[in-house]
Amino acid sequence: MVFNKVKFYFGIVFITLSLIIGKVTIVTFLYYGGMGKYLSVIAYIISWPMLFIGVYWSGKEYMNKINDRVYRNTLNKVKDKLGKNVALVGKNLSKVGKNLGKVSKNISKVKGFKIRRK
Repeated sequence: MVFNKVKFYFGIVFITLSLIIGKVTIVTFLYYGGMGKYLSVIAYIISWPMLFIGVYWSGKEYMNKINDRVYRNTLNKVKDKLGKNVALVGKNLSKVGKNLGKVSKNISKVKGFKIRRK
């Protein structure tokens, strides 16, 4: 996974704007009457999806960054201890596992073939 800085920073901007808009609309709701109250309620409601989108984007990108860093550190430690070819073997084994899953799905579709389960 690649760390997407644009989404992360837009998420931070959305969170900040949402909090600012929320506080401003609360103040306008308390001090103005009539149409000002309705507009402040509408702006307040619109600020909540901005907050959720911002938290989702920044949290997801930050999690991807941490996962990437942990994967690279673990891979480097394994390479140092066991040798450089271990990474290639691990990638090939994961491909074999994915292909075995596809083969078992296709075999179960063949007429007359039943998988015995215990």
